[in-house]
Amino acid sequence: MDQTTVISTFFLTLLMLIGLFFFIRASVKDRTEVLRVGSEQEVDALLEALQAYFSDRAYAVKALDRDRDVVTWEGFVRPSLPLALLLSFLATIGLFCLSLVLLLAVPAVGPSWFALLLFAPAAGSFYWQRAGRLEEVSYRVSQIEAQPDPNQASPDQASPDQADPDQAKQNLAVPTPAAPAKRLRSMLSISAHRDEILALQGVLTFQELGSS
Repeated sequence: MDQTTVISTFFLTLLMLIGLFFFIRASVKDRTEVLRVGSEQEVDALLEALQAYFSDRAYAVKALDRDRDVVTWEGFVRPSLPLALLLSFLATIGLFCLSLVLLLAVPAVGPSWFALLLFAPAAGSFYWQRAGRLEEVSYRVSQIEAQPDPNQASPDQASPDQADPDQAKQNLAVPTPAAPAKRLRSMLSISAHRDEILALQGVLTFQELGSS
């Protein structure tokens, strides 16, 4: 293999390792999100469901702001073992490719370049030590005011006796509208880690109103 090919392959491998480095560092980045969702449950029922959910996940109440009706929970988030193994596996592949390129570029060192593979478990260890930490979950539950039904006749609408006969026939020809969707009775504003929000949405049924 000529020297130009080896050099170009080396720089491509180096760029791959740089991307892998930032991927590993991003695995421990704080991913707190703020989400607003609606629920068909009443406020008291939703509060009880949230309390049971976070209690089962070993969270404890840290603060209660009665002025703003904000509840803050705190709990220890365990790191993910599959993700730690995945990061170590990706680091192993990256270092193996680098060892092959270095073996071609500097053959005098020989198979000793493969000793770089010993650093692969450091990726999983880095994630495991940084990902396990205390996380806070804050939320506020408020009531959604009832909205008037647009299909309901208004008091000012003319009675059937006063309506025009032709108009009455047209109204009879109009198909009956479908049943309205279930009304949202409460709104949840929650600030938590993205994975925690996804887990909560898998247990309780919400209708998303907005996120940031």
